[in-house]
Amino acid sequence: MLKGHLLLEVMLAEGLRLRTSLTEPQVDNLSFHSKAKALAELDEPMHQAMESVLQLNKLRNMLVHEPFPEKLEVALTVWSERVIASYAMHKHQRYTRRTTITQAIAALARHVYDLSNGIALPSLASSNAAGLTGGSTGRQPASRSAAC
Repeated sequence: MLKGHLLLEVMLAEGLRLRTSLTEPQVDNLSFHSKAKALAELDEPMHQAMESVLQLNKLRNMLVHEPFPEKLEVALTVWSERVIASYAMHKHQRYTRRTTITQAIAALARHVYDLSNGIALPSLASSNAAGLTGGSTGRQPASRSAAC
């Protein structure tokens, strides 16, 4: 989870560099939370993604600041399953607790990357609600899975 948090922070910083007028030093001086909040203000798809990012940040803080975080495992599993349902394109392996977390972070990082680079992909949840099947977003699945 900690390395995934670092990966997401790289994606957040890159998103701010690409989509805002903040300078490199300004971006570097922002906390993880501030980066996510700044990106959330850009548009609704980014706002939705940042909600998941900020929830992961709360879980990460629970892990590093509480000596025995009692509800962390359950909360992380619930978070991971929700993120996978919203953003994952393909199931690459059998999900264990660890691979579920890894796949969720990777799917969320890819979604933030796509939004930062102007690739407008709806979440799977909204695609399925709109009647699309199989997680199709009009993009080739091979390019999506290769980048995750």
